[in-house]
Amino acid sequence: MAIHQNEITINRPPFLGGNQWNLKRLNHINVLLGRNGSGKSLLLRKLRDGSSASCHYIVPERTGEISFTPNLMTEVVSSDGRRGRSQGNFISNYREEIITRIQGYYTKRGTKRLSEINHDPDDLMESLGIILPDFTVKVKSENPFYELRRIKDDAVVTSVSNLSSGESQLLTLGMDILTIVGIWELDRQQERILLIDEPDAHIHPDLQIKFSDFLCYIEKKFNLQIFVATHSTTLMSALGQFGGDKVSLLYLESDKPDLVAEPFNQVTKEISSILGGHLVMGPLFSVPVMLVEGDDDYRVWLQVARSGQANISVLPCNGEEIKKYQRTLERIFSSLSE
Repeated sequence: MAIHQNEITINRPPFLGGNQWNLKRLNHINVLLGRNGSGKSLLLRKLRDGSSASCHYIVPERTGEISFTPNLMTEVVSSDGRRGRSQGNFISNYREEIITRIQGYYTKRGTKRLSEINHDPDDLMESLGIILPDFTVKVKSENPFYELRRIKDDAVVTSVSNLSSGESQLLTLGMDILTIVGIWELDRQQERILLIDEPDAHIHPDLQIKFSDFLCYIEKKFNLQIFVATHSTTLMSALGQFGGDKVSLLYLESDKPDLVAEPFNQVTKEISSILGGHLVMGPLFSVPVMLVEGDDDYRVWLQVARSGQANISVLPCNGEEIKKYQRTLERIFSSLSE
């Protein structure tokens, strides 16, 4: 399918230099990398404000209980209402909004048959199995509007206290995305842009990999364009692994207005996989990285690293390839490291 937006121009706040951000060569899935304070969240929200009907923004701090709250109904179904409730990085009752939106979806659907809406709500939620393989999730048209069962003991889960932190985050992230997709399906919305701000927050690297698989699956199934702001090389690497040539990187620097998306290539794939988990916590963050040319040099320096006398990580490269690795590492570290 065609990419919804290939280029976007956004007004940039004065405290970040003013003028405009110019996003170019955008892809189906765009990973936004940048230091704290570089404007990632602001950029995503300004993208959303440009067209709240076709864009949905997901905040990084997600709290609350998985329960229905009737007085949120109007706001969670309306695109303007959702925009009004997500002007910052924090929503105190985020999870209540998501559960309430399930009822909003059924209210919006009304009495329309499956043949009229061109999708099945059960199929919509089936993809949650990618990120929550130990649970089954069904949506219902009556309170509590969903049923979450743990496969191991067939127990019904009704509170986040019965879930791990990562499980509760993935459940509500997944349901947030899928309920919006359901509403877009009902509205026959053609342009669909999903803006996800730091989905890796509070999620174990293994679960970040599952979430990446989920994002790549729904991008293809429901014709979405996705922007993901992250500090996690695990998430970046997994998106590249599952999404292939549909994934590009956008390096956000506060003094540069032009953001040209760079395709996730073989060098990026290898380096991000080597970096492993969240960069701030990863094993390579506190040690120098040494790029060496040729197998012999690699063997020698690997033994030095293993001896315990030097605190380095050694990456083997060949010929001119070493420059590509160096440039890619410099881009990643300068975007994510303070």
